[in-house]
Amino acid sequence: MQSVFAARNAFPDLYAESLGASRLRVLYRSALPAVKREAVYSSLTAMSRGMSEFGSIAILAYYVTQYPFSGVSNASVLIFQYYSFYGPQGAITASAVMIVFSLLLLFIARLFARNREASRGSVQ
Repeated sequence: MQSVFAARNAFPDLYAESLGASRLRVLYRSALPAVKREAVYSSLTAMSRGMSEFGSIAILAYYVTQYPFSGVSNASVLIFQYYSFYGPQGAITASAVMIVFSLLLLFIARLFARNREASRGSVQ
């Protein structure tokens, strides 16, 4: 997201501030709506990278220790535990659930992108 904000034209934000809008109002009314699509895609990219980084998670950050997630394992470590305890069938089931959940999130993001494109086309 940092590169998106860096490449974005700051003129509308500066113009709104010069008219008396607060920085918080400019953020929520101008900057964030302009980069909504990029924010969705960056969060999906971060989610997919997080799911694939098993080695570093399993070795460095095995358990989350802060409240409210104390003692909870993330998905990749949990799938590895299921493989260790229940064999391949347990790991396949957990992996399938994670894949279905990921595809559902991607489908929902695609629907929102389509609806936004359709509403933008009908207004113009």
